[in-house]
Amino acid sequence: MPTKGHKEMVLITGKTDKNYTLLIHEYLFNEKGITIQYSLKHTNRISDTEWLKRSIKPRFQIDSSTKQAVPGINVTNTGATLSRNGTIHYSFAGTPPDKFLLKVNVKSLLLSDNKDHPTTLSGDWSFQLPVERNYRLKANGQSEPLERFQANNQDS
Repeated sequence: MPTKGHKEMVLITGKTDKNYTLLIHEYLFNEKGITIQYSLKHTNRISDTEWLKRSIKPRFQIDSSTKQAVPGINVTNTGATLSRNGTIHYSFAGTPPDKFLLKVNVKSLLLSDNKDHPTTLSGDWSFQLPVERNYRLKANGQSEPLERFQANNQDS
């Protein structure tokens, strides 16, 4: 199932009891952190208009097995959630391995049709993402795809 972070992946090992499914679209993994782009889908018949009005924020928690495999991994930002899309950002206090299994638990979803009356849906579902370093940091602090960097070095 690893796709080097460039294709949509459905990596959910469970669903909430309210029929929400988490889709992981891609990730960027360099020496300093991982950024994951995700979206949520709902299997019931919610109209597109109603779906776009909802703000849905999963509450992500790194699994203890990932904390043991990658000491110093931290959530730095759970990202903005626009309707049903979002990002998760993790940073490293040290040098992470080039590849590992990132396990993340989702214990609840915070739903808002109206900011004054949010609703929390409890659940116990998670995803596992086999990550492999796919970007490198350039001297200016920006990231560059690792494949391009490796191809440039082979041409030299």
